[in-house]
Amino acid sequence: MSTANVETLQLPSYLGGEAIGSADTLTVHYPYDGSIAGTVSKINGDHLDSVIDRTRSFDGQSSRFDRSQVLTRARELLLEQAGEFASLIRMEFGLCMRETKYEVGRACDVFQFAAAEALKDDAIAVANDSKFGLSSGVAAKRTEMRPSHSNGDGQYQSSSRVSH
Repeated sequence: MSTANVETLQLPSYLGGEAIGSADTLTVHYPYDGSIAGTVSKINGDHLDSVIDRTRSFDGQSSRFDRSQVLTRARELLLEQAGEFASLIRMEFGLCMRETKYEVGRACDVFQFAAAEALKDDAIAVANDSKFGLSSGVAAKRTEMRPSHSNGDGQYQSSSRVSH
């Protein structure tokens, strides 16, 4: 399929959730026939330094609940625009739409799985790891129940310590 009847896309790059436009662009060719599928703005060292500085200055900590919600929302947004993402993948990699729709579906599955996994207790020391944040003032240390904690009679023991 030729891209002759398809509008050439001109897209920004995204860093830290912000669109970065630039006169310096990367041209993306449709692998099937070599035509230009679109362009994307290139980022430079200053853009990266800015994002790295913002990341280093972040002093918050997200809870398992927050991480799960972010992943769930990402899945929802991808599902809402599944056709557009499938078309973009087709133009960049030259795959047929059946295959690109499958890839978008796989990505949605991964987001769903990751959101569920984010909610699991990871058996590490946490402070106020709930959707209620710091208001509870309770810190807990949770540990997994493993065979090494057996008391010898086939029962497993788990240590749990709560402090206020």
